[in-house]
Amino acid sequence: MLRLTTFNLAIGNTDAHAKNISLLRHPDGGAVLAPAYDVAMHLHHPTANRAFAMDVNGKNAIDSIGAIDLIDEALAWPLPRRRAVSAIGDTLRQLAEALDSVQTSAYPGVPDQAWEIVRKRIRQLMSGVPAITQPSGAPARRPGAVEQPRIPKGKPGGGRYTSR
Repeated sequence: MLRLTTFNLAIGNTDAHAKNISLLRHPDGGAVLAPAYDVAMHLHHPTANRAFAMDVNGKNAIDSIGAIDLIDEALAWPLPRRRAVSAIGDTLRQLAEALDSVQTSAYPGVPDQAWEIVRKRIRQLMSGVPAITQPSGAPARRPGAVEQPRIPKGKPGGGRYTSR
């Protein structure tokens, strides 16, 4: 969810509202975030709405939301700070790399201004992402390393709503 929010904020998707976020339920009762959909850049339009459809750390003016707000929002969920910083930084780096590999001429309907707005937003957000320092003795995380999923704790059926 934090990666999706970071992505939407970086590309200027002001229409990223709650109805555009879904969960996929598995037969075993588990759920995962659905792949992103209804995602588009909006800020390059002259009459673009500057309100982000979701509050991030109590803010919704898209130009006032920075990396620190993303981190503070994640801490309220609660995500550990190190994990939040890593997710935000990784998402922005991957988006920048993907954007650098796009042949913009293959998308004649997207003006150059739109690409530049997204690049600028990525740079602005990246400038606010603090460096993650490794505790002494801790191995550094390899770039591109996949984090192993944690095994959930608690009862398998815990948290389900039941009517009485």
